[in-house]
Parts: sequence; structure tokens; C-alpha cells
Amino acid sequence: MYFLVDCTNVVTAVASPIAYPTTSPYLANAFCIWRIELAANTRVKTVIDPVDIEASTTPYNDFLLMFDGPTCTSPILSRIAGSTVQTVVASGNNTSFMFISNGATEMTGFTATASEGIIQPFSVYVVTYVPSIYHVLLIIRVL
Repeated sequence: MYFLVDCTNVVTAVASPIAYPTTSPYLANAFCIWRIELAANTRVKTVIDPVDIEASTTPYNDFLLMFDGPTCTSPILSRIAGSTVQTVVASGNNTSFMFISNGATEMTGFTATASEGIIQPFSVYVVTYVPSIYHVLLIIRVL
């Protein structure tokens, strides 16, 4: 049985960190969801640091899922467990998180800080020219 703890939240301000838990360690059998929604025409760039979640590759232990969109049915961007700091960039101005813990081992949790990446127009450069063939370098920048 999982318990929805007091952690469900929508963040709309840049650099407003999501920290779970606010006191250590996180709860056993916790289920938490968050959503970050930033300004239109931006991309959500999220840094997960520090991170201290039970390390495991099995789906039965603690983990944080990041989704590329406003709900937990959006495509998965990343599955985070252990202590590796991660930076994840969404394709748009929304991202959502789901944290689930089992009852085996509780750690100190994580802090996720979001910032805006501006979607830049494409830059196209002709790199080389061979008769009838162009080699093109396409650069997409996210600031």
C-alpha cells in the first residue's frame, strides 16, 4: 500500500526547488507527484542535485520518474535512483515527476531545481560543398 504524502505540488516559478523530503529520511511507501509549468515557448531544464534515493535497477525499489509533459502519462524522460546528479531537459514548458518508495530502505531524498531554456530558431550552416551534394550542419540551441 502506498501513501500520498504531503508533496503534491505545481511549481510555476523558475529556481523554485522541489525538495523531498523536507526532513530526512523520506517516508516508506510514499507516492508523490509534482508538475513544473514555465512560460510558453521555453523548455524546462531540471537539475537533480543532491540526489540520494535507494540505488536499484529493479522497478520494485525507490525511484523518481521524470516525464516530458504535464502528466505522469507523458513520455518518460528519466528514471532516477542512487546518487548520480542529473540534468534533464524537457521538450516543452511542462515536466512532471513521480516519486515512489517501498518499505525496505529510506534515504535522504532529492532536490530538483528548474530553469527556463529558450527555444531558439534553427541555425543552418553549409559545411562543405561537393558538386550536387551539400553537407549541412543543423544546430538547435537551448539556452
